[in-house]
Amino acid sequence: MQHTAHSASTTSEEFERTLEHLPLLPAVVSEVLSLNPDSDDYFDRLVRLAEHDPPFAVRVLGYANSAFSAPTIPIVTLHQAVMRLGSEQCARLVLALAVVKVFEPNSIAQRFLWIHSLQTALFARMFCKEISALRPSAERAYVCGLLHDIGRFVQLEESPGDLRRVEGLHWASPAELVAIERGTLGHDHAMLGWYACRKWSLPASIGEVVRRHHDALPEQGPEVPDLVRIVQWADKLSMSLLSRDNALADGDADADDLLRHLSAHCAELGPTLNSGPEQPWHHRVAGLVAESMHIAHQLKLLP
Repeated sequence: MQHTAHSASTTSEEFERTLEHLPLLPAVVSEVLSLNPDSDDYFDRLVRLAEHDPPFAVRVLGYANSAFSAPTIPIVTLHQAVMRLGSEQCARLVLALAVVKVFEPNSIAQRFLWIHSLQTALFARMFCKEISALRPSAERAYVCGLLHDIGRFVQLEESPGDLRRVEGLHWASPAELVAIERGTLGHDHAMLGWYACRKWSLPASIGEVVRRHHDALPEQGPEVPDLVRIVQWADKLSMSLLSRDNALADGDADADDLLRHLSAHCAELGPTLNSGPEQPWHHRVAGLVAESMHIAHQLKLLP
């Protein structure tokens, strides 16, 4: 794609003006990120955090009583809900609830972007779980995946004019999107997202993944992949599914059809654990897509 419009690089002051009215990230995000899942009081502290925000408590209870969770008896307390869901799954749900509160899904574009972000978060966590050295980073990978496109949400919310300029140039791939954003706006959504993470005082490691998630990375060698590569894999996997005009994107796909798609179109993604195109993690994708759609219903991202 040829793109001839050029814009000077955005300055720090211009980023600050763009983010001047950015809503505060709910404090529960920093509080959840500060918890140690391996600590003895993790469960109790998580319950207390959810109790302090009634809307969170209602959504957590709703999720625990949903068909996806399938309890045999109704769950009526947060303690029971966290027991049913598990502490880590409950923490992931609370984080998603908190971030969605900042950018209410008021348009089809926002709803699509949220579903993509949820899938990217779940897939990034999955990839970390597949690599023994990265298993301790799995929950951090989930947060990075959830926030990786936060700059796009800022554009939708704070700079709709900029977004219309970019969308009017009809990009067809993430690389084209980044090139158009840089040429038209003087920055890309990854850099805008990094500034948002800084304004929210999120850990620097999360901001770096957000900033670099579209960077061209060297070919993967024998070393353990970092979270940037993990999120890139997850991002591309979700887009591969969401860009298809069939049931792959909403959890209703035939399992064999999904496996064929992954083997044919996603061979370069994720850790290579077997020789040949089919990998063990391929069999986990269908369940995670279904989970992403169920969370989307709970977050009212879908009608």
